[in-house]
Amino acid sequence: VARLALDDAMPLPLTFFADGVKLGDRAFMPYSAPGAQRLLKELLGGLVPGALRERSPGGARLRVVDRTTHCFREWLRDHALNDPELIDGGERLQAIGAGR
Repeated sequence: VARLALDDAMPLPLTFFADGVKLGDRAFMPYSAPGAQRLLKELLGGLVPGALRERSPGGARLRVVDRTTHCFREWLRDHALNDPELIDGGERLQAIGAGR
């Protein structure tokens, strides 16, 4: 079961960009890519994404991050270093209270 984070545990970021989606440490995928289509279909169906099933068979905590005002490469080049929520190129959420 995929579920959105509702408490203080550190979830994986599910980041939406203008041109695609990135799930945690997985590679960025354009919306037109079969992997992105599968990911979105699984999430909308309430399923654990196939990309996470092996390491999180019982479910995964996800937090949606909206970066739809930027294309991924532009965000990575111009905004990733100062992003208030994401670190490591969008692979992890910044810890609560962590400053840059």
